[in-house]
Amino acid sequence: MYAPCGLGYKPLGDNVNVQLWGIPLEEAARRSDPDWLVPGPIRFGVDYLLSQDKYLKEEGIFRVPGSVSRVEEIREQFQSGKVPKLGVWEVENAASVILNFLKVARLQGDDDPFSGTGHMLEKFAEANANNDVPRLKDLLRKHSLCKRETLRLLAYLFLRIEEFTEYNKMNVYTLSLSFGTQFARCFPNIVKNYAV
Repeated sequence: MYAPCGLGYKPLGDNVNVQLWGIPLEEAARRSDPDWLVPGPIRFGVDYLLSQDKYLKEEGIFRVPGSVSRVEEIREQFQSGKVPKLGVWEVENAASVILNFLKVARLQGDDDPFSGTGHMLEKFAEANANNDVPRLKDLLRKHSLCKRETLRLLAYLFLRIEEFTEYNKMNVYTLSLSFGTQFARCFPNIVKNYAV
């Protein structure tokens, strides 16, 4: 079971130009996660959101955008090798860092589970429609450990958010829509069968 690790990404030193946005997910993880599993910006956002249940209760989490300038400031801190800090109530900014990072990550072709289009999502959707859990798991195993662990971490976060659906009005499907409609078609079943 995932537990927030506080500093689950390594500080890279001051004034170091560390490109994390717009590169392959695996390379971003190598540059920012001591275990090379999940890119630092994703772990950063997830750790913040999981740090207090009240953040998970925020209505519209992942649907209400954060401050563009604040998200850019956090991105620049990562790029300069510093560990960003979030204030007491920056739920939208933490969620926006995750979304912003994934939207600009250089994904590896059509068979990437994070891309909004492509053959892999069609395969996921087909396995999902047929409730073919073994095929779904087999499709997931074809991806790098980094992508699988990133999906697992997001799945865990979505399940934790869904526990507070009474407050935040969100469930796994509506959360998945934040990542695109193709992703939303299959991610709820991935969450149900893949989260640890």
